[in-house]
Amino acid sequence: MIKRFCTLSLLLALTTSAYATENWRDKAVELAKLDPKVRDALWSQDISFWIGVDDDGTNRSGFAEYFCFVLRDAGRPDGEFVAITLWDHASILNNSPKQLGKAICQ
Repeated sequence: MIKRFCTLSLLLALTTSAYATENWRDKAVELAKLDPKVRDALWSQDISFWIGVDDDGTNRSGFAEYFCFVLRDAGRPDGEFVAITLWDHASILNNSPKQLGKAICQ
């Protein structure tokens, strides 16, 4: 009985943890898309958050760093590594990606 309870508790903890991890990433996408400069946002991998913006001719690394705070507001666990890359939205659609900025959140 105790073994079954421990197994069930562990399974529930892992399921809850996986859901919480997925949930903050979904929330991050929603929050990023609220910014009027953002054309699209997605997770290319668990550690790589891509954001499409219009190219205004400037380096957008500062804007990418801002999104580290957005991820924190979305619930990113402290110390979880995420690389944020800003891409020219039009270049992605033309299949010739142009990176506009990058930030590392730790």
